[in-house]
Amino acid sequence: MATTEPFKECTACGTHWGDYREFVIDRELRVEGFQASHVAPEYDLILVTHRCGTTLAVWADALRVLADEPAGAAPEPYVPEARPAWVAPVLACLRRHELPQGARLS
Repeated sequence: MATTEPFKECTACGTHWGDYREFVIDRELRVEGFQASHVAPEYDLILVTHRCGTTLAVWADALRVLADEPAGAAPEPYVPEARPAWVAPVLACLRRHELPQGARLS
């Protein structure tokens, strides 16, 4: 039987989140912010602190589904070190510890 990797694991205390949904609703996480890459958007990070005091970095694209972007929407042009518009709703979900209402979460 194959095992799957958790979405994220705390490097200090070992807490793990099986998928992004568990991660988003965990009230023991506090959003610290967004770190834009100066290289490419796939390297953008969202930083959160776990209750044990460890700051975790999550690839921003891993949580992009929370933005509930319209199907077929044109991608934003990449501007190095800038925060894309879709990041604001993602951070809002994380701060509220809620999944978006009516979103197409896969």
